[in-house]
Amino acid sequence: QPPPPPPPPPAAKPAAATGAHAAVGAAEGAAPAVGGAAAGDESTPPWKAEPEEFAAGCLQPILKEFMEKGLSAMPSVCFLQPSPQPKGSVTEPQLGQINIKPAFTSPTNLAQCSDFLRKQAASSNARSAAIFVRKGAIEYPCVWKEKTKTQWSFGPKVDGVFMQCETPTERSIYFTELLEHKAGATKTGATKVGVSRSIGETVQLDVAEFALFPKIFGEQ
Repeated sequence: QPPPPPPPPPAAKPAAATGAHAAVGAAEGAAPAVGGAAAGDESTPPWKAEPEEFAAGCLQPILKEFMEKGLSAMPSVCFLQPSPQPKGSVTEPQLGQINIKPAFTSPTNLAQCSDFLRKQAASSNARSAAIFVRKGAIEYPCVWKEKTKTQWSFGPKVDGVFMQCETPTERSIYFTELLEHKAGATKTGATKVGVSRSIGETVQLDVAEFALFPKIFGEQ
């Protein structure tokens, strides 16, 4: 299904740490369809997966894309988990996929996009939302700045992907470090072709300190 148009310019449980690490490990192999179960059960459709499975399933192809194409290919995207189809329905629920790249340029754009996501989640009766943004693509809000080493253990130049998970009852956010090194010149002066990429540590962060978006479900 084609994704909905991007936002105007400018559910149960959060994704468990084990689910995020499972997605990281699976990125080196074949990734399931977006929103599938992280444990490798590709038969689980997005609307039947638990919210933590849904988020980890969405993360897998994003990490696989990074391993194949690099940081420049990383999307800024929100996936809305559909609710199960009504009993007797033969139509599969549609996965919501929204481009949120314009949100991270200013406070005004972030507020507009937040309102757009809340309306989309409500109108589609979404079970959960999984938000993915590359750190290097964020101009605002730079949530990692002015944090203690305990709160943010990575260096200021480290790049990676934030994963914010939202349900009507739970919120969580994770950061996965992504490493990309372009090959330099050899001792003979010849240029060595190739890029080295790897997936680093995944950590759970304090959602009160690091959330990129306000609450998607319920009262803000």
